[in-house]
Amino acid sequence: VFAAEWHGVTFRSMKNSSFDDFLLKKSFSAVRSFDNVMYNVEELPERVQDFTRYMQRRDYPVLLQPGGECGAQGKDEQEPPLLLFAIKTTPDNFNNRQAIRQTWDNGGAYVRRVFLLGKQNTKEPGVDVSELLKLESNFYGDILQWDFEDTFFNLTLKDVLFWSWFSHSCKQTHFPQCRDVALRVE
Repeated sequence: VFAAEWHGVTFRSMKNSSFDDFLLKKSFSAVRSFDNVMYNVEELPERVQDFTRYMQRRDYPVLLQPGGECGAQGKDEQEPPLLLFAIKTTPDNFNNRQAIRQTWDNGGAYVRRVFLLGKQNTKEPGVDVSELLKLESNFYGDILQWDFEDTFFNLTLKDVLFWSWFSHSCKQTHFPQCRDVALRVE
């Protein structure tokens, strides 16, 4: 029996077969459906284990969301926004959020922003910022936070949840843009 392991996945094939014949000449779905392909999730790093446990879930409740329609609203703004920036960030990244607030001023145009966050990992040592996030959300009205752990593996989840929220809460916005907090718009 031929056996190989790749990123914690054990592949086994029949005697006298090469790895190429077994995997590379078959479609992904055919290889995926073989009973002899075994996943050993417990051997993966803890963050990857968490990701694989919850990767199919898409129904996380919203913890914080903007009070106005579609994010932070400009002064004297009466119409729906033309442009909405959805900016992926982390709970402890206040300085970058503040820099964006100060530099991406809408200047009277119908531009809004909303910051996309999950929950802080409470297992890691550090300051719990959940109460500070509530205060920040109440003051600026631009925080959209869901009840999932904010990790690198959940960046796509933020996109999926944002588009769901957007389709229900921002129907009149013409141009939504998803951005990462590390990107600058000049």
